[in-house]
Formats: sequence, structure tokens, C-alpha cells
Amino acid sequence: MRFHTREPAVRLAKWYHVTVSKSITIRFDPEVAALVDARARKSGVSFNQAVQDAVVRAEAADQDSVSDIAERHIATYRTVLDRLA
Repeated sequence: MRFHTREPAVRLAKWYHVTVSKSITIRFDPEVAALVDARARKSGVSFNQAVQDAVVRAEAADQDSVSDIAERHIATYRTVLDRLA
């Protein structure tokens, strides 16, 4: 008879994937690496932090553009949406 269950391991795995940050390896062309390095030095942050900041800015810009597109479509099709409501 087995007394141990997988349940604690499953809970541990879920905790790990929720709380532990993700790590990746990125290979930059020398030109791009130089641009990121220059931005990092200008901002007074590490190279890694400059890359993270760029990813966050890109994601925020993408979310803004999705919102803008949705608002334009709502404005364009306002009469149809009003008739359907």
C-alpha cells in the first residue's frame, strides 16, 4: 500500500511556476547589443534591466494599440452595435 500521494508534488510544481521568475537566453547581433548597451549606460541600469525594460515597453505599446484598434472599430460600427443592443 502506498501512503505518499503526488498531491504535495503537484502543489509544489504549481507554486514554483507561479512564483519563480522565468529565465531565457537571448543572442544579440553585435549592432543590437551595442544599442542596448548604450541605452543601459545612458539610463544607468544593467544590460539585463535594459532588455527587461524594452520588453515591458513593447508589451505596453502592444496593449495600447489593441485598445486603440478596438475603440476605432467600436466607433466605426456604433450604429450596428446600437441596433443589436
